[in-house]
Amino acid sequence: MLVCWQAAQAFPGIDFEHVQRDLDPSFRGVLIDWLVEVVREFHLRPETLFLAKQIIDRFLAVTPISRTELQLAGVTALFIASKIEEIVLPTVDNFLYICDGTYDRRQLLAMENRILTELNFNLLFVTELPFVQRFLDAASADMPETQCRTPKRVLNNLAHVRKHHIRHR
Repeated sequence: MLVCWQAAQAFPGIDFEHVQRDLDPSFRGVLIDWLVEVVREFHLRPETLFLAKQIIDRFLAVTPISRTELQLAGVTALFIASKIEEIVLPTVDNFLYICDGTYDRRQLLAMENRILTELNFNLLFVTELPFVQRFLDAASADMPETQCRTPKRVLNNLAHVRKHHIRHR
């Protein structure tokens, strides 16, 4: 019972719009797309991306930020996730470089402190990745690796999309 309660607490409410006055879901989508590219650029593990996504979602659900702070919050979440998941992590200067000099070391470290404080240093929670990987392994058990590589990538990328962020027009 306690494990179920902890798992439920780990996933924030999907609706952060009541907290974020200056942001809408499309901003989060752009941020996640950019973080995917940063993860590719730095050759980080998928676990790092999923953890960073959870950190940014949880932070946005409890703390209002401005549009100008969104990229900083995203790269800082990736920095925090890298400290947990990576063996050899990029330096603070690497993260600042990828932001094209928009922020300085003081701002990144201050945002790290802000995120960790707002989340009460609670960073141990379940991400979607183990479930996605297990599903993909089961779904592609009878397929040759060459046939299932692209569908695996597509489904893995779709795991980053929240259902309420997809709008029908």
